[in-house]
Amino acid sequence: MEIEYSLNEIGEVASKILKEAEHVKCFAFFAEMGAGKTTLINAICAALNVEDSISSPTYSIINEYRTADDKLVVHMDWYRLADEIEVLNAGAEDYMYTAAYSFIEWPERAQNLLPEGFARVELEAIDANTRRIKLVI
Repeated sequence: MEIEYSLNEIGEVASKILKEAEHVKCFAFFAEMGAGKTTLINAICAALNVEDSISSPTYSIINEYRTADDKLVVHMDWYRLADEIEVLNAGAEDYMYTAAYSFIEWPERAQNLLPEGFARVELEAIDANTRRIKLVI
């Protein structure tokens, strides 16, 4: 799936991603700084009925959220981690296999650790209000 969208369509895009990848539980977001990874993950969490407040885990590395039906959703940001060892030491691998959903920003830091069958989400800022997304499953 590849689409361009404006930021006011992000809720619809989040629902399309979940529908297109209905059997996928791990999503890796590849994008430049400021492209909107956290914003898109926030919209996907809203589509999953996450009740918690969503924020970037840049400093905490891993944030846990709960859906309305008490399923675990994990949001990870590997930007501050140097390599696979640091990702493992943060406990990320456990979450990728136990959470209902896991969303990972900056997966390039340890791409070899991503589980088989993960969804690759490539996000690009076209301008201040337009994004291009490519979903590879």
